[in-house]
Amino acid sequence: MGEFNVEDFKLMLSDMEEWIRKNRSDAEMMAVGSRDDIRELLSSLLSEVDRKVPDDTKVDIFCDQVAEAFAVDIHGIVDDRLSVTMPWGFDSAAIRVPVQIWHGGQDRFVPFGHGKWISAHTRAAEAHLEEDEGHLSIFAGRIDAIHAWLVSKFQASPAG
Repeated sequence: MGEFNVEDFKLMLSDMEEWIRKNRSDAEMMAVGSRDDIRELLSSLLSEVDRKVPDDTKVDIFCDQVAEAFAVDIHGIVDDRLSVTMPWGFDSAAIRVPVQIWHGGQDRFVPFGHGKWISAHTRAAEAHLEEDEGHLSIFAGRIDAIHAWLVSKFQASPAG
């Protein structure tokens, strides 16, 4: 993981109240910060393959999503971060709807082992564990395939 997440997880495990305060501070910066501010904050999370993502538009979309995740409150991102270290409150093996899991081995946002674990424990999962991809590169390079898969699995059939 990148330095940002290593420090974040250390704080989460040692002082939950301070960690929540830090998340609020991060959220405030990301909600009002520029794309450059967000990129700077997350810079330690970018692997070499993520730094090479050629499509700035898709990187900008990611930055927009980060800003949006923090725009209202921090509960969603707090739950997301806790999901790496704590039980989810349900058994992922019970999921029966189609699920895709995409994770890159060069991802410095989320440990690759987490993607492997989720894939192994989710029966309905169609796993795409790609050793040479990162967090942004997999997003930028596979988003069209992911959207096509979602449409193929969940598009409503015309009434007939």
